[in-house]
Amino acid sequence: MLNSIYIIILYFFIVLFFGISLNFLLIKNYKVLNLSIFLDSDFKKPQAFHEDKILRVGGISFYIIFSIIIFFISSQIFYDLFFLASACFFVGLIDDIKFSNSPKLRLILLFFLINFLIIIFNIETPQFQIFYIDIILSESKWLKFFLLSICFLIIINGSNFIDGYNGLLLGQFSIILIILNFINYYFNSELFFLGVSFLSINLSLLFFNFPKARLFLGDSGSYLIGGTLSYLLIKTSASTKLFIPPFFFGCLIYYIAFEVIFSFFRKIIIEKKNPFYPDSNHLHMLLFKYFKKKNILIKANYKTGLSVNLIYLISLFPLIFFYQNLFFLKIYFFLLLLFYLILYSVMRYMFLKK
Repeated sequence: MLNSIYIIILYFFIVLFFGISLNFLLIKNYKVLNLSIFLDSDFKKPQAFHEDKILRVGGISFYIIFSIIIFFISSQIFYDLFFLASACFFVGLIDDIKFSNSPKLRLILLFFLINFLIIIFNIETPQFQIFYIDIILSESKWLKFFLLSICFLIIINGSNFIDGYNGLLLGQFSIILIILNFINYYFNSELFFLGVSFLSINLSLLFFNFPKARLFLGDSGSYLIGGTLSYLLIKTSASTKLFIPPFFFGCLIYYIAFEVIFSFFRKIIIEKKNPFYPDSNHLHMLLFKYFKKKNILIKANYKTGLSVNLIYLISLFPLIFFYQNLFFLKIYFFLLLLFYLILYSVMRYMFLKK
């Protein structure tokens, strides 16, 4: 057991070193490698919070390293996730290479690709442990597939929503990976090894993204992270369903998921606008506006990512003590959503009504 831990630690640092080296190579030699098309120079879009042109090649780096790992490791879980990650990566790449900036096109492509892969790989739909919902799902195989694909789409688009601030998505992905790795160390060795791989890749990207960004994930990177995160959550939930209620994982992903759901209905009901196009009224953007009034743009950017992730991390602490208590997890899940709504209402009142 001790030897295996040393091997995992060695593997972690090898992947981390390789990732940092690859990212450094891409940044320093982007002209030689013909990567100028990935320079983010659109400073007018709502999610633009940088002052210099930054390469959006984090997704490419992530995909390259994951592909190399797949080449050396024989595992069905790795293969399944690789196909899912590839679908997410290439759909996001459509925007990165400026082939199309239509969010509707990407959403439609993702929906059909994810449904296809869910059916092909027979990905298990997690139980909600809500009596009527589980009964309805047990009677309809296609409804289960549809609901599972919606869960994937929410997390993928949520990851894309919060990307743009230095360290925000990568930091939150790191927190979730550490928690999932701790769980899978005891329950599923394949998922644990997969999580260690992603944590190494993620930290190698975070090194160039925080506090001052020299590299962005791009849509290919945020979609890839969203797809892998969805898969890891669902597989971990399936592996631990006898010990850890699914609501634990719902609490774990509450910020990313609710950001999408709330924003969708906010745009339709309150603001009467197209819910598929970006705006600057997300919770993390309101927090950014607060910091921007007090600091220069770059400081406000990374302080936003740091603050949101600190709040998110603190909100997860109670889960350590009640991770097996279904009643508590159900109550706490809705309290987290209520906390988000209260915080959003306060921020919106303070900075948009002046």
